[in-house]
Formats: sequence, structure tokens, C-alpha cells
Amino acid sequence: MCMVMKKRVLFMRTTGLVQRLQVARRELGLEAAITKLDKYQLLILDDIAYVTKDQAETSVSVRADRRPL
Repeated sequence: MCMVMKKRVLFMRTTGLVQRLQVARRELGLEAAITKLDKYQLLILDDIAYVTKDQAETSVSVRADRRPL
């Protein structure tokens, strides 16, 4: 359906996204990493139940939750 509507979609494992954002945060590039994700209208995350949150992940997720849908 998204292809028919010409929407940009990113499908990836949740752990991969969290790791990518953690590296960006450590390297002071979190804002740029989130900006790259903004080009997608839909993010499909796999294995969300297997991700555990630590303090760094929580701060990343709180930041991402503030983005408008």
C-alpha cells in the first residue's frame, strides 16, 4: 500500500536502530541521525519486544517520541 501511495518506508530491526542512535549520540551526531530518519514517512521496526532499555536508550526514545507523526 505504501508503495502505491509513494511513501518512503524504512524497515529495520529495532536493535539495529537503537544501536545506530546510541553510536550517533556518543559521537554527538544524534540530531543528524534523527534528521536522516525524518525523510521516511513510515518506520517499521522488527523485534521490538526483545529490546531492553538502559538510560541511553530511554533518552533516545523520549527524544524520538516528541516528533510529530
